[in-house]
Amino acid sequence: MKIAIVLGCLEPRKNGVADYSFVLANQLQELGHEIMLVSINDPYIDKLTRFNYEVLTIPKIRISDSLSDLERKEIITNHINLFSPDIVSIQFVSYSFHKKGIPYNLANLFSGIINLNAHIHFHELWIEEGKLWNIKNILLGLVQKLTIYKFIKSINPFSITTSIPYFSQMLFSLNNVEILPLFGNILKEEFSCNQLLIDTSKFTIVVFGNLTTKINELENQLIRLKNLVERENLEISIKFIGNIKTYKTKSYSLFVKYFGNECIQHYGECSNQTISLLFQTANLGISRADYKYLGKSGSSMAMLEHGLPLLIRGNRPNEYLNIFLQQFNNQLLYFSDSTYSLPPKGHHNNRQKEIAQQFISIINKHNIA
Repeated sequence: MKIAIVLGCLEPRKNGVADYSFVLANQLQELGHEIMLVSINDPYIDKLTRFNYEVLTIPKIRISDSLSDLERKEIITNHINLFSPDIVSIQFVSYSFHKKGIPYNLANLFSGIINLNAHIHFHELWIEEGKLWNIKNILLGLVQKLTIYKFIKSINPFSITTSIPYFSQMLFSLNNVEILPLFGNILKEEFSCNQLLIDTSKFTIVVFGNLTTKINELENQLIRLKNLVERENLEISIKFIGNIKTYKTKSYSLFVKYFGNECIQHYGECSNQTISLLFQTANLGISRADYKYLGKSGSSMAMLEHGLPLLIRGNRPNEYLNIFLQQFNNQLLYFSDSTYSLPPKGHHNNRQKEIAQQFISIINKHNIA
């Protein structure tokens, strides 16, 4: 099967959907499919370059966000029609396709594609109640919702998927939304026993990706964590991985407030292999997600797939609605838990190939190719 995967940006390690798409593309290729990656609003390709076409194992086309819709449409149409895919899989994030989060002209960009058999995977939807809920965001969320539904109606996709049941509930008026779980964005690597030696004198915590802007909930997480380590009389080590964009903000200052600077280490950008080793030699991960959104976070899923217990935001739910996370439920720690014991480490296999196979199964149900 020939599959064109279309997203906003293809810059590695700068965009979670880009990292996801690279892994998905490689897994699909290993399953015998022919793949093309296309970014149609890429801020890392300048106007003078216009677009970048790399003929690699998996061809990549990157189109600058500085181009007009007419120019972008011409490039999209020419290259995708030349590739002649059986399906076009659109990896949807509003802000990835439009800097203000309102991709009103997205359908028009695809209108020149011959025999467009579209699949849409929604990584995110519209701004909803509870996220900095003010009049500006209320209106923006409404416009985003209308834009998404207009886009769906315009291109009439044969399949719509999303990574978490909560998003499928938000799209309740559509009857054909299926769940395609998200895999972690870091592959679990194999290491020797010597490499996996753990400093048992310290309780090691990893923070991977951005910190949450929900200050009160983060503080509750850290209070919970402080109680845990003090109860067990543990010496703590906190390792920040990646370029945390919230350095020197209230979020980061809370770590300093509760644990001090001396126990914090900054690793910055690391190779995937190094990150995998850090995960496997840590005792706990901290997630910016709560249970409702947990399955859409590539960084959180990566920590869980490495067996890490994970401290997440919010209270423990009364019931677990996301059956795709059931295998990880015993690894989750909530600040509202009455017990102060640490969840056990899990033992999981990488799920990238399994989820790529699920992707193909969903496509095959519709008899497109």
